[in-house]
Amino acid sequence: MRLQGILFVYASKRSTAYHPKFLLKARLFAYSEGIFSGRKIEKMMQENLAMQWLTGQTLVSYRALNRFRVSEKN
Repeated sequence: MRLQGILFVYASKRSTAYHPKFLLKARLFAYSEGIFSGRKIEKMMQENLAMQWLTGQTLVSYRALNRFRVSEKN
């Protein structure tokens, strides 16, 4: 998967506390589990052991997840 386009667009728009690769892998893992809501992904980060391992037990707010999702479309 080529991420240069996403990384370039995301870097040129704003600075963020979370790297786009980190947000993308959390979102893809949640999608693979059938979870699409930002609030449910945030809850998954708190409760799911596999997600905790994947994210290094970093909690991301649903707002940050949704901003990242919306910024991918623009």
